Amino acid sequence: MDTPAGGDTPQPLVWACVVCFHPDPSSLCALLRAIAPQVRRVILIDNSPGEPQLPPEQLHGALHVPMPRNAGTAGGLNEAWRQALAAGATHLVSFDQDSRPTPNLVHCLLAALERPSTKGRPLAAVGPVWTDERSGRTMRVLAPVRFLRRHVEVPDAGLIEVNHVITSGCLVSAAAYRAVGEFDEDLFLDYVDIEWSLRARAGGYALAVAANCRMSHAIGERMLQIAGRQVAVHSPLRSYLQLRNHLLLWRVDSIPRLWLLSDSIQVAAKLLVLLLLAPARTGRMRCIFRGLVDGLRGRGGPPPAAAAQAESPES
Repeated sequence: MDTPAGGDTPQPLVWACVVCFHPDPSSLCALLRAIAPQVRRVILIDNSPGEPQLPPEQLHGALHVPMPRNAGTAGGLNEAWRQALAAGATHLVSFDQDSRPTPNLVHCLLAALERPSTKGRPLAAVGPVWTDERSGRTMRVLAPVRFLRRHVEVPDAGLIEVNHVITSGCLVSAAAYRAVGEFDEDLFLDYVDIEWSLRARAGGYALAVAANCRMSHAIGERMLQIAGRQVAVHSPLRSYLQLRNHLLLWRVDSIPRLWLLSDSIQVAAKLLVLLLLAPARTGRMRCIFRGLVDGLRGRGGPPPAAAAQAESPES
């Protein structure tokens, strides 16, 4: 992707990043094999300190970067960007360890990113339409939120401006990353993509999903079906992070207050559903309480040991 196609205009130099944490080796190998032909270089940010490195034949040419500690999604993405920018990358596309990209996904996203947004603002990032690999259901996307949230069905083609682009399958230009800034490592995992997206929008950028770019992905450990809606079930520790990080965003000037009020309703409703219907209720309640305390205190970064201990299974 980095060879000029006639004339003096250089072609985009796209790197891919996979941030992993205790991945399934066979699934990770399949992901690296699918991405490698589509980009200049794949960088594997390994947040699993102490685990043995994958053998070279399973890396498919990826640059393996074992982190000295679990830096979370935000720290992993920032490290990938540091190395990609140093190598002259013009774009970075990021994936979770359970992503399932199509063979032409990067080319599709790159073509979409070069188009103008619906309102003429420059695009900071573009993502694919994704399908839950367990249910086969194509997920709706969230239109830009002022207060009321509006999920929209995805058309057959074109760009759909969205509130935020999720990390998995997100293509960001180097120019936008430099302008918007690094991902917030205080958030560690949850809200990392949302906060960066909202900061980009506050800086005059737009974000979009490309209707003709598709990818399958798994959200959460399983899905709950409630009144025709799907609610992702994550571990109790993720409930800690969701509540804590929502509260941390109230301290960020670039996040609209009306958006935060709307998000408060969503967070409260989701945590209530999980407390009523998901397993490990006692551990989840402890994590929610600790998340409330740490969020109000402004404590960011990796989850504390107390929250991890609260996640232990109920007897």
